[in-house]
Amino acid sequence: MRYVALAGSVLALALGLTTGHGAPRCGGEIMRPGEWCAAPLVGRPAVSYDDKAALLDDVSRTALALAGALGVAGTASVIAARRRERDRAALATRAEGGPVGALLALAERRDLGAVVASGVARDRRVVHLCERGVAVDCGGQPVVVAWDDLVATYEALEAAPTDHAGGDADGSVGDRAGGDGTVAAPAPVALCRLVTADAALDLRAAPGDPVVPAVAEAAAAALGRAALPALVEAVGEGHWVEFGPLKLDASALYRDGRRPTSVPWSRVEAVVPRVRVSRAGVTSRLAVVYRDARRAGRRRRFSVDLAAVPNPRLLMDLAGLLGPRPQRAG
Repeated sequence: MRYVALAGSVLALALGLTTGHGAPRCGGEIMRPGEWCAAPLVGRPAVSYDDKAALLDDVSRTALALAGALGVAGTASVIAARRRERDRAALATRAEGGPVGALLALAERRDLGAVVASGVARDRRVVHLCERGVAVDCGGQPVVVAWDDLVATYEALEAAPTDHAGGDADGSVGDRAGGDGTVAAPAPVALCRLVTADAALDLRAAPGDPVVPAVAEAAAAALGRAALPALVEAVGEGHWVEFGPLKLDASALYRDGRRPTSVPWSRVEAVVPRVRVSRAGVTSRLAVVYRDARRAGRRRRFSVDLAAVPNPRLLMDLAGLLGPRPQRAG
């Protein structure tokens, strides 16, 4: 937008200068002081030389004022963008150096292991992904989260240019999936929330920096390794397992709310994260794609707010274990 503003400033300046140096014309002919120009429409009064000159002056002043405003806005935007780029480069250089000072000491005390990746989050936090946790420099305030302390993880996704979906009355992402039941790959992680028994840490991804998505994946994988066997055993013993607005048992997946839904695992084909783009804004959704019970070959879908689902990747792993097994040819 900053370059659009600068281009608009140049065009407005050119219009203001050319209009200001132009002479009033009538039918393409230059008018002289004191002359009148007859209106092309019947019933419209003629226009004098002075009126046309005043109109040209007004257009010129307006164009020059607009050129100045757009020029100031565009220049300020360019300066701000360059300053952000310099700050981002400085933070990236700092991140490449690894944890320092109190952050390094705290990470070592918590036995997080070696640094796997480093980067910068959207809120200018330097993030260090370690083997057994994450260390974050929050403006000089060190914060670490060990994977062993995790209680839950939450995620939200970024909107991609090709993400478009309608919605039904309850706000879910449509009722129908593609004819073949396929679902597009999930968008990149925009927010990762790490919850422990004592606190929660929110990390928002910066454009082009993959460290926060890497943290989300590593945290979910560690929590899944620790919790999945116990959850599988609990489901096998007939217990419910809840994931926010969704819950499941050995027979079906259930959605609570104004339109409760129950889908047997034999009909569930996919549980995947999606992005919903509508006139109201962008929301992350967790979509459940399943086969229609009455019409063979037809797929249906309901969804819930992804940010309201604790441990969504753990839920997807469970769905993969409980859902129907693929048929083998022959």
